[in-house]
Amino acid sequence: MFPQDDSFTPPRILILCPDKALDPYTASESWFTFKEAGCVIEFATENGDIPKADQRLLERSAFRDLMNASADAVEKFFAMAGSDEYLNPRAWSAPDFTLLQYDAVYMTTGFDTRLRQFVESESLHRLLAAYFPLTKRRQLVQRSATISDKLKRRSMMVHEEHGLPSVITEKHKDGLDNLEGPRKVLGAIGKGIMALSKSMVVDDLTPEERSSAERECMSRTEAAEEARKKEQDEKLHRRTSSIGMSRFKAATPKLQRSATTGSFFKSTKGKETSHKGSRDPDTAPALRSVLHGVETTTVPAWLENLGTTVSAIHGFKNMFRTYNKSTQEQVVDALGDPTLYHAGPPNRKTFTHTARTHHYISGRYPPDTRASSMHVLEEIVIARKEWGKSAVAQDIV
Repeated sequence: MFPQDDSFTPPRILILCPDKALDPYTASESWFTFKEAGCVIEFATENGDIPKADQRLLERSAFRDLMNASADAVEKFFAMAGSDEYLNPRAWSAPDFTLLQYDAVYMTTGFDTRLRQFVESESLHRLLAAYFPLTKRRQLVQRSATISDKLKRRSMMVHEEHGLPSVITEKHKDGLDNLEGPRKVLGAIGKGIMALSKSMVVDDLTPEERSSAERECMSRTEAAEEARKKEQDEKLHRRTSSIGMSRFKAATPKLQRSATTGSFFKSTKGKETSHKGSRDPDTAPALRSVLHGVETTTVPAWLENLGTTVSAIHGFKNMFRTYNKSTQEQVVDALGDPTLYHAGPPNRKTFTHTARTHHYISGRYPPDTRASSMHVLEEIVIARKEWGKSAVAQDIV
């Protein structure tokens, strides 16, 4: 799949997993595909714990059949579960951790309310907000109409009025052309896309404000981590002590986004101070999702409802439901334009979508993992070709 010679550097890919309720087949199928292609693979969870797969999907049942999980898929999972990379995951909440060292990032999915830990992780949102803009294509690609286009009776070509620019603006070129190396690639599937959609970026920040925000956000994140460890120590002490203690209350309140900088702290920067390059302090920048204006798919509401119904019949209430609001609704809200969402065919056939403006691949649910992983490899090849300084394979098979 990739050339094996001295001029080729194997792609380095990170697979992001929730700590619990991991869909085993999304992780194992992507791991197997990347491994087969000769990539260097690493896993990451929030605190560096080994991800725990949802055992209900490893047991033979009608629910497992709904996921099209064969005996071969189960074997792939146990092969992955014994690998060194799976047993030694990175911690994305570590202060020195960054996604920028990876050629591609793949976001897995999971089920029920336990997945909120993955979707709502502020440290993960901060990392994705820095990584996703680097997936911007150097050259936009033209695509043929998808099944979603035809169902919506849209034209064969995507026009500017639908929110997709025909060329990259000079502002984006100026911001990214100075970066050395190929552009990054990101793949996500199912509710991993919902986690991506909740990663926010801030418009209209000066370089000084952005640098200050990053420094203060890092220090506040470290302080929150210390408070969390202190709380854990207190809980352990209460369990082992024979003397009753009053209920422990966390000293550190939940961090909020600043209206001035958009970071997770209350800005202490004086509003009366202004300098060249600063914007009007009374004009607060707007927060937007990194997926704002980007084409994507995710698990459609009808498929999520189908899974919820089937799981309830077999005694697993709300297994597919992470929030009361459907995944599709939350992702569409983040896009800013409903026409950018591609629902795919009205059945459970494989469907993935590759964005025209970014090296970004999305899939609907676990059976789409194989196809989306192959498209990630294709986009790595395309990104290196665009860079024009690395030997890559001519074809992906």
